[in-house]
Amino acid sequence: MADEDSAKGRPARARAAGNRRRYARLAPLYDLLDRPFERHYRPGRARIGAAAVGVTLEVGAGTGKNFPYYGSAARVYASDLAGPMVLRARRRQGRPVRALLIAEAAALPVRRASADTVVATFVCCVQADPRPALAEMARVLVPGGRALCLDYTVPSHPMLRLLMRLLQGPLRLLYGIHWEHDVPRLLEAVGLRIREVRRIWGPAVRYIAAEQSATHD
Repeated sequence: MADEDSAKGRPARARAAGNRRRYARLAPLYDLLDRPFERHYRPGRARIGAAAVGVTLEVGAGTGKNFPYYGSAARVYASDLAGPMVLRARRRQGRPVRALLIAEAAALPVRRASADTVVATFVCCVQADPRPALAEMARVLVPGGRALCLDYTVPSHPMLRLLMRLLQGPLRLLYGIHWEHDVPRLLEAVGLRIREVRRIWGPAVRYIAAEQSATHD
């Protein structure tokens, strides 16, 4: 059984290692490449920063673009799987951000039910299978805690769906993009209740707030 479980885990570990290498290479150029889109993301980042309270764990923090938006109500511990991204995030580390760590979103070195808020911005869309990461987010949330996500969702309009699918190929090579995930449904599948879904940039980028049950088994 142990060998079988180990074999099942190998593809996930390989994908994580691939993403780690990808974002280690991208780190010096990441902010420059993202600059044309950042103005569209800011309203979502601001909404997350205002909603984050208590012990806040940010997974996939990248170069720390959310950091300026956190208020004094949050005590933020941020992680990313790539060391070079964490090094760049330190440049934005302000008072609410207490610590930075290198960690894979699907294997967080955090105790169960220890975070009041978990934040993930553009984490699901760069994973072939975000379910393990979302399960970890649910695991570390206290009863009644909230998961706050900003992510891409394939729109329902046929032409926009076609355009995103055409773009997905080259962007997958660069960022590891997977735009096909239904993030609200995946959050529900790990036991979280959707509280709010709000459009941030057109029909593609959405802010999603989900809540852990009051009795976290």
